[in-house]
Amino acid sequence: MRENILFVVNSVLLGLGMAADAFSVAVANGVARPGARARELLRPAAVFGAFQTAAPLLGFFVVRAAAPYAPLLRGALGFAAPLAVAALGLGMLLRGLGGAAPGASPTVGLRALLLQGAATSADAFCAGIAESSVPAGKALLRAGVIGAVTFLVCLTGGAIGRRAGGVFGGKSEAIGGGVLLAVGGELLLRAFRG
Repeated sequence: MRENILFVVNSVLLGLGMAADAFSVAVANGVARPGARARELLRPAAVFGAFQTAAPLLGFFVVRAAAPYAPLLRGALGFAAPLAVAALGLGMLLRGLGGAAPGASPTVGLRALLLQGAATSADAFCAGIAESSVPAGKALLRAGVIGAVTFLVCLTGGAIGRRAGGVFGGKSEAIGGGVLLAVGGELLLRAFRG
């Protein structure tokens, strides 16, 4: 019983750690959309939560099927994910600095959300690779907990960003893009440090 409680607590803590990047991106998206309705914050949170659920499971099963290639996959994702986040941030920054039409509300489309979700879940994929020795049922439970925690964290991040975006007015998309660019740069530095 105690072992199961510890497993769930560790999964929640792991979920909080895994959700940090997605939280930053959700805040940036919220800053870019200060006029977003509360239900519009659900979509990014759901996308990030789904990716954070699927990624560790994918890593778990990939390493079981292709164990010799796991380090190569981990290394490639360490560089591809930060570059994708930085590219999305740069695009938002440039659009924001270019100036939007009066009254226009910037949007974060589904394609951008999917790229953000994939990029911010690379660490969860690697966590799944590292956990390949646990039973499949525990891997499934851990992935579900990580996804649920990410959903809640990103919902909160989007709300915080939306509120902050209202303060920044017309340059909110540029500020959100700058935040994403910084997150991508930090992830890239982390990848270089190994």
